[in-house]
Amino acid sequence: RMHPERDGMGTTLVSLRVLPEDGHTKAVICHAGDSRCYLIRNGIGCQITPDHADRNGRLLNCLGVTPDSFRGADTHTTDLRVGDTLILCSDGLSDYVSA
Repeated sequence: RMHPERDGMGTTLVSLRVLPEDGHTKAVICHAGDSRCYLIRNGIGCQITPDHADRNGRLLNCLGVTPDSFRGADTHTTDLRVGDTLILCSDGLSDYVSA
């Protein structure tokens, strides 16, 4: 409110919780917007959270713009293997680093 030039700005979210479960490990990823989680397995990376954006890059789900701009966070669960790496990154990183 103190910065009217920032009107309409919101934020995105990606979070991770690693849980041991019955002899294996699970990752629970929660996200909203275009902050991403990548899984690197056997040297190959893939994005495991889909962006909440339209074809023009306009966010369809984010926090803090209006009460109806946040449509809830998606949750993804994946089994982890020894040697897996998870990378959480903000939308700002994706502007500088290709998939």
